[in-house]
Amino acid sequence: MFVSTVGVWSNIVEAVPGSTSLTGVGTNQICWGQGNYTSQQSSYYFEGISSASVSLDGSYFVLGTFVHHNYPVYGYSIRSATLQLTVTINGVEVSFNFQFDHNETPNDGVNGTCPQTPGFGPPCPDTVSINNSRSQETVIVDGKQYALCLAGFSQNNQVGGQFVTLENQANAVQLLGQFVEVK
Repeated sequence: MFVSTVGVWSNIVEAVPGSTSLTGVGTNQICWGQGNYTSQQSSYYFEGISSASVSLDGSYFVLGTFVHHNYPVYGYSIRSATLQLTVTINGVEVSFNFQFDHNETPNDGVNGTCPQTPGFGPPCPDTVSINNSRSQETVIVDGKQYALCLAGFSQNNQVGGQFVTLENQANAVQLLGQFVEVK
């Protein structure tokens, strides 16, 4: 079967509601924070795929590219964001929702270390992780019910449920999914 994807960001949870200079809700890029040294904000960006052949045997496939732009910001950050992922399956649109957790670490660290991102030194990187890997929503294909599951983030031939973005960097990963039959 053939699929294409688009995604928009919604249901943003701010550390302190209304305090993050949040923009872009309902689009494929959300931005937050007041720039520390520049006017750049941190952001999430999602670029879907235009068309891919996908199997229903549980194989992983690329849903799109997820980019985290990590810049030093004053004040508060987001805690999580939901990606409303619209998957077109053989011409039929189906929406799925997935929440991603954001860990905005203190850039200065503690005593020269980064306790929330071990192995890194200041300025401390931020992390993005998958909160819910299985969709609540399902789709019927050839009489069988399937859930869309996030298999993880793919980067440098590694797949995981979390990725790290260094300060003043943009980090692009592929978001992997798979269809799992609901029994």
